[in-house]
Amino acid sequence: MVALRRGQKFGPYRIGAPIAAGGFSNVYRAHDEKADRAVALKVPAGKRMDPEAPADYRREVAENLALRHPNILRIIDHGEIDGVPFIVTPLGRKSLADLLVRGKGLSVIRALTYTRQLLLALAHAHTHRVIHCDVKPENLILLSDDRVALTDFGLARHGKRVLGDGSGTVGYMAPEQAEGRLTPRADVFAAGVVL
Repeated sequence: MVALRRGQKFGPYRIGAPIAAGGFSNVYRAHDEKADRAVALKVPAGKRMDPEAPADYRREVAENLALRHPNILRIIDHGEIDGVPFIVTPLGRKSLADLLVRGKGLSVIRALTYTRQLLLALAHAHTHRVIHCDVKPENLILLSDDRVALTDFGLARHGKRVLGDGSGTVGYMAPEQAEGRLTPRADVFAAGVVL
């Protein structure tokens, strides 16, 4: 069972408040006691860990490490502790979704700046034949230097692929992605929906 509690130690990390909960993973604020810094810690969700989770996490790490770009949130630690795979990234201020939920919206200039940064991140990923498959405001993290960074490559795929399961988030999914056919255009469609 993967259930982390506030104050619990998980390797060198002291678990803090939950940041996000999803169908596949949960993300927590944590304190890296070795490096003395705040981080985001991602672990599998659910009462029972999917047997595929370790392989899925290794694939996500490999995708991320191949994509060095200022608008892609980098993984700073990863591995397994007591059989539980984990991924650690820098802690952003909040997600774009958090900002939009507060009802403040974005100025036109800021919206265009973030959209440009997202499109640069996607162009970089697509150059490396990586399709994100889940572009949405929750996966855009605002960093302290007012940059937006794309995160969560958990559904990412290499090249043109048939998914077969319509993976992604309804509402941001291109029609062909919903049908299981995937090209980089699906990410561009989702970026347009985000804008």
